[in-house]
Amino acid sequence: EIISSVIIQSLSDSQVRSLFITLIAAMLLLVVNFWFESRRPFLGVITILPVALVVLWTFGMMAATGIPFNPVTATLSALAIGIGVPFTIHVTHRFQEDRVRFDDLDEEIRSTARHTGGALAGSAFTTMAGFGVLITSSLKPFAQMGQVTVYAIGFSLIASVIVLPSLLSLWDGWHRRRGEAILDRAALEATELVQS
Repeated sequence: EIISSVIIQSLSDSQVRSLFITLIAAMLLLVVNFWFESRRPFLGVITILPVALVVLWTFGMMAATGIPFNPVTATLSALAIGIGVPFTIHVTHRFQEDRVRFDDLDEEIRSTARHTGGALAGSAFTTMAGFGVLITSSLKPFAQMGQVTVYAIGFSLIASVIVLPSLLSLWDGWHRRRGEAILDRAALEATELVQS
């Protein structure tokens, strides 16, 4: 039992380190992407912040509902990153496009939420329903797996449609107060032509 406990503790510690390394690697990748794409590297940091919150919220819900932190649940918590990052990337990219289209911040956020939020909600709810079926399992590990996955996906949705737009609003307001130009409308039109 002592050897098993030491092995499980070592694996859990390793998983926590891996989660933080993954968050940092994802943030660096996003910083580089937004630097080359729009010369706004800090958008990469803003985009990853809600995902870090998702990981913390997921761990908090595991503690609140009595799900032990072990190698399996730690690995499942990585889903928070795997699902959260694409959700937040979609919102940030749509916000950048709406920032060019609209001069009013409220209109930018409304458009972003209307066009991206609904799609993310549909994706999240169907995935939560699929994994949520596991909660009814008579085998405790499967039930816990379903719970942790539902937590991670649900929190990813909340973070991407509530937390991230708030952070983007603050970022946009800061840039507008500094009098910085938004993005070149001609560049956006050229990008849209290439994509279509």
